[in-house]
Amino acid sequence: MLPPEFVDMLCCPASRQDLRLATEEEVARLNETIRSGGLQNLAGEEVSVPADEALVRVDHEVVYLVRQDIPILIADQAVPYETTLGDQRYQPAESSAT
Repeated sequence: MLPPEFVDMLCCPASRQDLRLATEEEVARLNETIRSGGLQNLAGEEVSVPADEALVRVDHEVVYLVRQDIPILIADQAVPYETTLGDQRYQPAESSAT
C-alpha cells in the first residue's frame, strides 16, 4: 500500500491538483469495470490489467492506476472517474468532535 506521506506529495500531472488514495470499494469497482472489458484510458487504449490501488484526482474527474506500488502518473493513461466508478462520489467520513 502506498504510504499516506507519499500520496500527499503526488499531484495530477495534467492539472497539478491533489490526488487521494482510492477506497477499497472504489478499487473493487474499478477492477470490476476493467474485468468486464471496454474500459479505455484517456489515450483511447483499452485497460485490461486490474489495479492494485488507484489515485483519484480531488475533482473526481480522473483516476490513476497503481500497479505493484508504482503509480502510473501519465496523463493519458488515466481513466475517467465517472466511466470507471459511476456517479457514486467518495464522501469522507465526518470526524466527530468530542
